[in-house]
Amino acid sequence: MATHPHPAHRVGPATKLLTALLWALVAVGIFGLTGAAALLMASTPSAWPL
Repeated sequence: MATHPHPAHRVGPATKLLTALLWALVAVGIFGLTGAAALLMASTPSAWPL
């Protein structure tokens, strides 16, 4: 039995760069939304009784 029954797919540097860019965009979006919510809560303290 072979250790790799299916042929390995080679990932080029452009694909790796695109994947890294996509994950960076996702991370910036998540942190940006979190920061915007925190800024909104900090700027309107009477509306957020926490």
